[in-house]
Amino acid sequence: METAIIGGGALGLLWGARLARAGFPVTMIVRTQSQAATIKKMGITVQSLSSGEWTVPAEACASSSLPAGKADSVFVMVKQMDLPAVTPLIAALAHEETQVLFWQNGWGHGEIVKKLSAQSCTYLAVTTEGALRLGVNQVAHTGNGETWVGPYPDSRREPHPALERLWQLEQKIAWDPDILVRIWEKLAVNCVINPLTALEDVPNGEVGHPRFEQMKRAIIEETVRVARAEGVRLDPAAVKERVERVIRLTARNHSSMLQDIKRGRKTEIAHINGAVAELGAKWGIPTPVNAELMRRVQDKEAQIGC
Repeated sequence: METAIIGGGALGLLWGARLARAGFPVTMIVRTQSQAATIKKMGITVQSLSSGEWTVPAEACASSSLPAGKADSVFVMVKQMDLPAVTPLIAALAHEETQVLFWQNGWGHGEIVKKLSAQSCTYLAVTTEGALRLGVNQVAHTGNGETWVGPYPDSRREPHPALERLWQLEQKIAWDPDILVRIWEKLAVNCVINPLTALEDVPNGEVGHPRFEQMKRAIIEETVRVARAEGVRLDPAAVKERVERVIRLTARNHSSMLQDIKRGRKTEIAHINGAVAELGAKWGIPTPVNAELMRRVQDKEAQIGC
């Protein structure tokens, strides 16, 4: 197979459909046989922001029954908490020239990526685009954004020629050798938007209200200090500007964390605000606001039986 996409959630379906529409031979690797059968029979349907609804054929299989052969590219699009479970799948699909792109939302997967980098070419991907899964083969594109790919753990690596077609997609993907800066900027955005929307049960735009201003600044300040301790220098003003921009661009969206709470699913809070708190403890940097937000979201998970 040319491109395997591990994960049948919102972003997996969106990017799988985009790649298939652009002519990439795509195989979706999803959790259940029923989702795989639906995708194979009906394709993937996308509700676009600008061009109505469209459907594209795609191959699919359940993770328990991988097809024979290796993949030239693998998009790993499962949630952070599910990454350890799919690591054997990545290893089974990859050869030494396979391009493996990790699209996780928070931080904490670095060690897994480092181990897999001994077997294949590994990268981190960051996107600010919004998507909402409507069904097992249906997804709505809910917000335009930006997408970057960069090398990890070897920051000196140039993009492999196999990635060149990605730069030609209609949905632009940019190469960024300083991808860890993008990762931490996105982490700061998620640390602000995700827990506040999940706790308040509000769309992203509500976080722009002045009543959240002090909280936002505290979250960003803690995150920037921890990032610097990790060797990633962020400008607090630039991070604040990016947070506010994402709030404006995705004002009507419901964050992934709020969606998880509404569906009674465990959230990624431990890999977002929890990651900042854990790394802060490692470096002796106080992170009381991020730690408190993690506790409150986990309390809400417990209340709904996650």
